[in-house]
Amino acid sequence: MRRIRLPRFAARRSQLVLTGVVLLGVALSGVSACDSGGGNAVVTQESGPPGPTVDPEAETAVPPKSEPTPMRPAGTETPGAGKSGEGKPGAGTGGSDSTAPPAGPATAPQLTAALLGQAELADTGLRVDGPDRVKDAGGSAVPVVDRPECAVFAQVSAFDAGAPEAWAHREYADSAAPPGVPRLGITLSSHRDGRGVALSADLDRAMAGCAAGFSVNTGAGPEQWSVAPVDGAPLAGDETVAYRVTARSGSGTRTETVVLVRFGTTTAQFVFAGDAAPNAAPCAAAITGQVRKARALLGR
Repeated sequence: MRRIRLPRFAARRSQLVLTGVVLLGVALSGVSACDSGGGNAVVTQESGPPGPTVDPEAETAVPPKSEPTPMRPAGTETPGAGKSGEGKPGAGTGGSDSTAPPAGPATAPQLTAALLGQAELADTGLRVDGPDRVKDAGGSAVPVVDRPECAVFAQVSAFDAGAPEAWAHREYADSAAPPGVPRLGITLSSHRDGRGVALSADLDRAMAGCAAGFSVNTGAGPEQWSVAPVDGAPLAGDETVAYRVTARSGSGTRTETVVLVRFGTTTAQFVFAGDAAPNAAPCAAAITGQVRKARALLGR
């Protein structure tokens, strides 16, 4: 039987400016094609054997309940999403057919090569926007948080969650948008000693307790953050955690939707502008397309 582990969560919101870096390193703004009309509910899922087949004839006229989808085992894919490039070695920016899967956690150059390039964006309505950023082994500056149990959310925003060995970050804008107005930021990070697995568990554990709010000092002034779970993110890896962050400050309120997908020792982090719906076609195409490419190149 398939087991579904629903996270223990409540409400929240986001964006963070850390030394010139807005929440999760992306100055996201505006309404994206993935925009959701309302709040979703967060999911962290586990894989298991397939459940029993349901006979459609046995269904009644009662509308089906909306429930989080159980985690899909590693290697399964969402049909129709991320078709362009399909994660093939050599597709897009930095790919190479000669790139061998790393024996240990991936390095920053390997992670950069595994990010979605322009050739893989046809199904997303996005384009690469701005230069990449990378970080080799070593810590990043992290905002100061008044509640230690909620620090993991600020660490995610600074690419430092799960003590990554290295990370690579790329931003994407709507195809018709002017430069410098990204709608999505993708970060690939590599982890050692099960720290990627622990990261998913830490986010799940902290979600409910941090929903009431906590203070984050980004270096540009304090902000009040809150988080809320989000349902429906594509189950493209070994684990998926999705949530919404709302950040309030004297200059206003910002919201971003965060999806983390772990596969092996690598974590793919997606930050969408606003109240995005990760299961909407453009968002889902970016998520599944990125995981396909990274798994093909990194062997995870």
